[in-house]
Amino acid sequence: MNTLWKLVAWIVSRRPVADWLIKRSQRTPYFHLVKDGNTYMRRWWLFNPYDQESRKPQHRWCPISVRVHHISQQDDDRLLHDRPWNARTIILHGSYLEEKPTGVDGRHPERGHRVSRHTVSVLRQRGDTAPIGYGKFHRIHTVSKGGVYTLFISGKYRGTWGFLVDGVKVPWREYLGIREPATDPTYEQLCQRNKELEDDKAELSELLHQAEEKLTQEQRSHSILRENFSSDVQSAVMRARKDWAAQSSPWVRAKWQAEVLAETAAIFRKGPVHAEFIIEYMEGEARKLRRQAEEKS
Repeated sequence: MNTLWKLVAWIVSRRPVADWLIKRSQRTPYFHLVKDGNTYMRRWWLFNPYDQESRKPQHRWCPISVRVHHISQQDDDRLLHDRPWNARTIILHGSYLEEKPTGVDGRHPERGHRVSRHTVSVLRQRGDTAPIGYGKFHRIHTVSKGGVYTLFISGKYRGTWGFLVDGVKVPWREYLGIREPATDPTYEQLCQRNKELEDDKAELSELLHQAEEKLTQEQRSHSILRENFSSDVQSAVMRARKDWAAQSSPWVRAKWQAEVLAETAAIFRKGPVHAEFIIEYMEGEARKLRRQAEEKS
């Protein structure tokens, strides 16, 4: 298995392949690690990202996730730490010194420079690969100039990571003095408020969608009504012109004109145009013309 990993590491660390992997991963950034205002590790997703809270990957059928890391500084803490999953790292560019604990007999399976009575330092450079996992402690204490790019392949979540203190693992929250989110009332209130805001946002979005649909329907109905209204007016005008042309008597023509004005006013009244003054004017003119026609007849 180790031989297979070495072959994979040799392939992906070839400069054209490594450059492509780095460039491709930078399209999908993950949150970077910052301390005291300085970013000491930038991270990007390459395959199957997982949710930070639920730890569930995007593709549930695949047990691994792949990221690219750019480590620009050594680990700030002097204590060794482990990871919340079993993982494999492959050096793409640059190098670093990794500090690892020795065994009970004071030795380590990998040849390296002894840092203290309990740790040794192992050089990791381009093309190298090494396991990093849950319960396997290490620390990066020297990084090459310009930082180091690594391909990081992790498995499924196994548990909380922590620091190795006097040979005992201490969870990271306990070590750093940070309360668990579930026991922090402020955190719970913020989560509840955030959920309420998300619900309100979803409700407002649905109301906005319904309003847009209703407006579209009203605009369509208004357009149809306007077309029908225009057609009715045109028909009335054409009919009036035809009738006027057929009549030679002035008083008959006045009578027909009165009827056309009354009909047009009725059309305006049922139409979408709010023109009360036009309607009143037409009806008034129609009444005058009727009186004149009656007097002349």
